[in-house]
Amino acid sequence: MLWHDGIKAQIVGGASYKKKLAEKPVPKVPPTADSLKRSSVNREIFALIKQNFIAGTIYFSGENFPSVVSVRYFEKDFFRSMCQRTGPGSVISFDNCAYKDSAGVIRFVSKSLKFEGL
Repeated sequence: MLWHDGIKAQIVGGASYKKKLAEKPVPKVPPTADSLKRSSVNREIFALIKQNFIAGTIYFSGENFPSVVSVRYFEKDFFRSMCQRTGPGSVISFDNCAYKDSAGVIRFVSKSLKFEGL
């Protein structure tokens, strides 16, 4: 019996059951672009990375980035390659970035967004 915050709990199944669970590999389902776009945060990220930035620095960190990578707004090819590395747990930070929207209006963004899982 275990006691935690006044609640009594009992481990059911014993050591052999736990060993069987540990031996079973957890199937990894790779995320698809459609599944990543489901959350509102991920939709916002996808919308922002499609913009034509005219100023600022974009930082990539978190999952798939062992160290922080910075990309200047004019490094379009490098920016695209870093976007392809992102996935659940990756963070994209827009630092004093400006872009022209589809109407030609200059928009500013300074925020960090973290990709959410499936």
